[in-house]
Amino acid sequence: MIVKGLRINEAEYDLKNGNKGKFAIFLYGGDEDPEPILDWAVKNYTEGSKNYYEFIDAQLNCPWMRMVMSNIEDMDQLTWSEIIRDKKINELLK
Repeated sequence: MIVKGLRINEAEYDLKNGNKGKFAIFLYGGDEDPEPILDWAVKNYTEGSKNYYEFIDAQLNCPWMRMVMSNIEDMDQLTWSEIIRDKKINELLK
């Protein structure tokens, strides 16, 4: 099914264990209510997939976008104190 105004931007990222993760950003710029269209798109995109997480704008002021990520449990994990100690936060803000 083709949905006018729906775009999906996706990219893969390397994980420490040698696997790949993927994120996809769904953008809808059509004339219809974006919520049911994005619900449908994410459901069909992730069908059969168990290791994914969907992110929705916290303030709900951008209903035209959703983000889906896979395999985040396999990403490098640091505690907040490690980030501060290693000054990683400064690198992230550059």
